[in-house]
Amino acid sequence: MTQLINQTDIQKAILKQQNADSRKKMILNGVLLLLLLAAPFAMYPVFLMKILCFALFAVAFNLLFGFTGLLSFGHAAFLATGGYTTGYLLSNYSGLTPEMGILAGTAGSGFRVTIDSSAGHLLCNGYPGAVATGVFLPGAVRIHRR
Repeated sequence: MTQLINQTDIQKAILKQQNADSRKKMILNGVLLLLLLAAPFAMYPVFLMKILCFALFAVAFNLLFGFTGLLSFGHAAFLATGGYTTGYLLSNYSGLTPEMGILAGTAGSGFRVTIDSSAGHLLCNGYPGAVATGVFLPGAVRIHRR
């Protein structure tokens, strides 16, 4: 009682399922886009910015740890450097706009990346270089707190 299944019938069934799945994804993406556009009107903007910053941090950490399996606390250190630099500049210099403070915090974090990574790689190569780069992080945090 076995029935011969035609190859074209199988392909049609697969295409039908794929079309249904893509239609569901498009509807879900549309709903998420509408929620994203409505979020500033429904939520406190500063809280929304914090959520987006932590989401960006989580995506970067997931990419590094989830995809490569490398555990790094450098993301947290560089995020903190940018945040502390921005906060320090905005609290001590009243003429500075928030946009300029954010750009300065980004530049400060980028400068720290350059210093930490170049110091570690100038001293050692390979695995010891990564360890040496990690050694410079606590020292930079201590200098930054003064």
